[in-house]
Amino acid sequence: MQSYNQVLTILNTIATANKFINTFSSGSLDQMDLEKITLFPLMHVVLTGAIQDAQEMTYSIDLYIADTILEDETNEDEVLSNTLQTMSDVIAQFRMGGVDNSNVTPSIDYRINLPVNCEPFLDRFENMITGWQATLDI
Repeated sequence: MQSYNQVLTILNTIATANKFINTFSSGSLDQMDLEKITLFPLMHVVLTGAIQDAQEMTYSIDLYIADTILEDETNEDEVLSNTLQTMSDVIAQFRMGGVDNSNVTPSIDYRINLPVNCEPFLDRFENMITGWQATLDI
């Protein structure tokens, strides 16, 4: 059985390797201090639950990919497009492996239940960030 910390390590490694993601964080949404985060786009992970079943643990995780938009919101569609593509890349990399500097191969030790539901959020936070939230069952 793999631990939640191992899942976080894999996601952090994927985020660090992704050229589009500049910040990785985890914890509840209210712990995500957007006033202190200056490097966007960001990836944030929120553990929402876990299910124990015989020899298997399933973690429910909300994954956020977010970026800043201009005050006049003229780049909102571009940000939504870029962050959704990044979300897709992160999910694919987790599913297929490819984390070179980890002791765990996600595609062997973990699986993401498909399909993954992705929902956009617009102006959800005070500092004009927009992006996508996906609920993953790992």
